[in-house]
Amino acid sequence: MLLNNLSPVDYRVQVVYKTHYRMVETTYELLAAYSS
Repeated sequence: MLLNNLSPVDYRVQVVYKTHYRMVETTYELLAAYSS
């Protein structure tokens, strides 16, 4: 996939993926802090 040839759909998918990843990462951090 060429980075300079991103369609709006690809961009939205990338944003949603990054947002979801951050949410999961934060959840794991909270679980780790809670269990320690």
